[in-house]
Amino acid sequence: MADMRPTRINALLVGTIVLAPFSAFADGIDLPILAGVSISVAVPLLTFNVLVEGLILARFIHVSFRELWRPMLSANVLSLLAGLPITILNAVLAESLLPAELVARMGMYPTAICIGILNYYLATVLVEFFFLWRKICKEGFPALTKPLAKGLLLGHLVSYGVLGPLFFMYATPKQTVQTFLKDSHWAAQPATRVVFIAPDGQLRTILTDGSQLRTLLTNEVRDFVVSSNLDTLLVRGASNHYFFARNGTMKLVTTKPVKGYGDGMDFSPGGHFVGFFTKDSTLHLWDSQTGIMRKLPQKPYDRFSSFKLAWSTNESTFYLQVDRQTFKVTIETNAYELKSVPTTGSENIIVTPQSEPPTDLANHYGRIGQDRHWGDDNDWETSLGMFGRFDARDTNYSLLKMEGLSSFIRARSKEKFITISDNPGVFHFGRRSFPQAVFAPNLTEIVFDDANHIYLADIAGRKVGLITAGKRFMLLSPLFSKSEHFIE
Repeated sequence: MADMRPTRINALLVGTIVLAPFSAFADGIDLPILAGVSISVAVPLLTFNVLVEGLILARFIHVSFRELWRPMLSANVLSLLAGLPITILNAVLAESLLPAELVARMGMYPTAICIGILNYYLATVLVEFFFLWRKICKEGFPALTKPLAKGLLLGHLVSYGVLGPLFFMYATPKQTVQTFLKDSHWAAQPATRVVFIAPDGQLRTILTDGSQLRTLLTNEVRDFVVSSNLDTLLVRGASNHYFFARNGTMKLVTTKPVKGYGDGMDFSPGGHFVGFFTKDSTLHLWDSQTGIMRKLPQKPYDRFSSFKLAWSTNESTFYLQVDRQTFKVTIETNAYELKSVPTTGSENIIVTPQSEPPTDLANHYGRIGQDRHWGDDNDWETSLGMFGRFDARDTNYSLLKMEGLSSFIRARSKEKFITISDNPGVFHFGRRSFPQAVFAPNLTEIVFDDANHIYLADIAGRKVGLITAGKRFMLLSPLFSKSEHFIE
């Protein structure tokens, strides 16, 4: 029977580690302090544990502390090392148990961390009990199983009473948000309109206070440009074909996939024409009345070149900008129609270089910025960048969005500021990225997303609320205005 006991205890240890949820967020009590601060704290930390737990245990098993401190030190080192596999294993378990949505996740972190502390406490007691039980028996100390267990339980309860709250504060995500709310009805008025892609791919709109949610297009959408009243839409679908919808009527624009971006596509105010300037340096013009597409190859541009296309308030005129050089393009026909023959060429299309920025641009909005590829050529979108235009810093307002291991959002509105991050644990690595973060027009709030949900943050109140589930959003504000972006 004596040979069976270690096997049973090992099995119980493994079972405790595997079944203990959320302990990854505790990362042990000693381990995160050692890793996060300095190895130099190992000696005082272990001294504290050995002293407190050893003195209490000595009273239960009737052994002097002088005889007990060496095995207690070894047991503490062993339990310290046991924190690493618990951390790794339960990180996976926690990811499957905690909700992905930011507000719900933040609401569960305190409970998760407390459960993690409890689980590590139980695992620590079990590891040290197994080690000391064998050590005490070997050296002839009283093999009193129950007193040993009671002494370890009480001793660790006292030490965890000190280290547990310290760990709780250390493991909590580092941010300045004071309140997470399940909705955004508290948004400043007038609320700002948001256009976004819903989880099912449909194009929808909502106000930042969560009201007036409605569907604009039931097709699966990847990218879009819209008019200010949302009655005209130019969208890229899931198949990378482009569609033009006006007053509820939708037409297919491209018979083959075209790689166009929000910067390089637009439509005429009356819905007669649609224009694309694509990455292969080709200008595409489509006539919605005849269904004819004209392709006008331009001189090749470097793949790092920037390009923009924005329509004028005139139905037959738009502007093209390549690497800061602006051209006015006019479709010169009596009926403003594109002819089917020839299929390529510049007949009836006049291109004129412009030295001054245009002042007659239509009021359209799009997902504008630098292009970003998502792993392959089947999907792409615009990127606001790490230090791009939307970081817009001045003496009163700033917005910084960092990506990578230290992902966070930091915004300042005059003397008020807010930092948003989801970075719990030992090294506080960011667990989620924030593809977009932009100021609302009132400059007291920011709208941001995490690729699955869209949120509103009140800077002064340091609170964050969920607007809706969705991604790839834009605001009907100057930040996403094609006219504002074209002449900047």
